[in-house]
Amino acid sequence: MYSSEDLERFYFQYQTEALPHGESLQSFCVKNKVPYNIFQKWYRDTRKKVVEVQVDGAPVIGHEVTMVLSGMSSMEQMKENIATFAEDKPVTDEEMETLMEVTDSMLDILPCTACRYCTAHCPQKLDIPTLLALYNEVRFANGLITHMAVEAMPEDKRPHACIGCQSCEAVCPQQLEIAKAMADFTEKLNQPAGL
Repeated sequence: MYSSEDLERFYFQYQTEALPHGESLQSFCVKNKVPYNIFQKWYRDTRKKVVEVQVDGAPVIGHEVTMVLSGMSSMEQMKENIATFAEDKPVTDEEMETLMEVTDSMLDILPCTACRYCTAHCPQKLDIPTLLALYNEVRFANGLITHMAVEAMPEDKRPHACIGCQSCEAVCPQQLEIAKAMADFTEKLNQPAGL
């Protein structure tokens, strides 16, 4: 039988050896004599698990909102988030207009919350949240400061060091296409600043 650790190693092996060459997971399972149904169940149980939480005293969210993602890294932040939902207070028209303006400006960024789950899974040990923040900056302005910030990093910690294994994507709660972003970031950095 396969332990969770065995399947974790197998999945990492797939991401680093087979996925970059376009090999399907099913093919990789067959080649390595790992039953696909066992791997698929492990993946579903450990990687794609969503746990619904209802806080006592918090209003049930209406049908127009299907999910709220709130990153928290301290007890204080959790208390603030609970307090936010403790009062059933609808958004005013003015607040909604402001929210829509902010939303429109954010549509073209990668919404990394800097949870750092990805960094523990990156075989290159890249500081992915920092790189994504810089990537978002370069997508808007491609300014000299962003180029300088990247050039100040060690060569092996820059976006071009990403090997495209997608280990980071497997644990990203935002389901960001990080490997694709690193490749695009590398291309943008090869363009002169300001273009």
